[in-house]
Amino acid sequence: MNRPINEKTAYFGIVAVVYAALLAVSIEWPYFWDNIQQVATEGTWFYNHGFRSLIARDADHVVGTGYHVPGVAYVTAVAWTLVGRGLWVSHVLAAFWAAGLSWAVWRLATRLVPSGWRCPVGLAVMVEPAVLSLMATASPDFWLLAAFALALAALADEKYVWAGLWMLAMGLCGMRGAMAAACLGLAACLILWVSKSLTWRKIVALAAPSTVVLGAYYVSYLVEYGWFMNDSPYAGHYKLPSSGGFIARHVASLGLRMVENGRAAVYALALCGLWRARAVRLSRHRAFSLPLLFAASQFGLFLLFCFISQMPFGGRYFAMMHLALTLCVLAVVIAAASRRIAALCLALVFVAEITGHAWVTLYPERLSKSWDTTLAHATYYAIRHEAESSIDQMGIPRSDIATGFCINCPAEMAYLDDSHPGFTGGADAPYYLLSNICNEEDSTLDAIADHGVPIKSWRSGIVYLTLYKINK
Repeated sequence: MNRPINEKTAYFGIVAVVYAALLAVSIEWPYFWDNIQQVATEGTWFYNHGFRSLIARDADHVVGTGYHVPGVAYVTAVAWTLVGRGLWVSHVLAAFWAAGLSWAVWRLATRLVPSGWRCPVGLAVMVEPAVLSLMATASPDFWLLAAFALALAALADEKYVWAGLWMLAMGLCGMRGAMAAACLGLAACLILWVSKSLTWRKIVALAAPSTVVLGAYYVSYLVEYGWFMNDSPYAGHYKLPSSGGFIARHVASLGLRMVENGRAAVYALALCGLWRARAVRLSRHRAFSLPLLFAASQFGLFLLFCFISQMPFGGRYFAMMHLALTLCVLAVVIAAASRRIAALCLALVFVAEITGHAWVTLYPERLSKSWDTTLAHATYYAIRHEAESSIDQMGIPRSDIATGFCINCPAEMAYLDDSHPGFTGGADAPYYLLSNICNEEDSTLDAIADHGVPIKSWRSGIVYLTLYKINK
């Protein structure tokens, strides 16, 4: 007689199949968006300079962004030293973090929902569009998400030393990781204090690793180089908002990035279910109250940035908050609703996640899109290669072609190939390579509409590249 498949086996089996397939498809994808800077450029500096410093910065120009601790770049460079420099290394490293993420999500699911529901709840976290896309692009934010889930699971299991180490790993992934670790640590201390179980030993276990290591990095950086944004092209992001209208648009952007790509289903369920009495009873459990308090603190921090900065929000910024909310909201639904209603709600979440990759197709042309949190961008790599080959056949020097982010990033870093020329044309270049991947400024789109003549276009799926001759 055949025995039914254990739900734990089913969960890890499905995750293994999905992520193995994703790794097989993406293992040679070039670095994408911010990964070009935070992994390839900074990692190459460490690799070429023999790890002589923990600060990836030359005297004459910025190599590292400074305020992002280059932990991911450093580990990647160490791996290159051991096994060779290649794109596949970052993807394999991401696969190791995927294993940690899947384990942590399972641990949290066992704390929050009864047997029989843990597999679908865990899968609802693991197949969310941003999670899959960050894994496929080997993003530092995927490392951060996994470290966060592991820290959250350690706190739920009352393993404070491990939680402190995983929070340090979060901080080593960048400034957002450091701020998230601070939010998580403060939330944990608040819950312990309310329950009258907070001790100095627990505080030291949680705070000491990050305080010592990250404090040493930031002090060293500031002493040697001064404030982070002094010579950064992104210094404008950290200036005060220019007007009330800008703040309103910034808040609207925050709202969109929180709910896009299918995430809206979780927020809709939250509005319907968090008021239930069972949610109040669940709040007494640390595995529920901790992620919920963390999500609230993250939202408050992002909302604060709307009023004190001009920093644009990316969909990946909300990956940790969404993971926490997904677990909490589904726990409430399962506790408060009938089995049939709970199953329908889970089905709604899965449908929203599966279709969430296509949400960008509904956006107006001039609305910025979070391409790094949807697999809808996957065709970009093939058509960029096709466009580059076609342009070379036309005999147009790539130095005569301007383009936008991230196509204008150094190609030798995106591909880890020094023989791969990039598009290096400046503002007066006679050609412009336009793509919806670039989220161009309205002024650039207006200038191309007024002065550009399309020469050739390449399209695959919803991604396109068009080469324009600029007549001035």
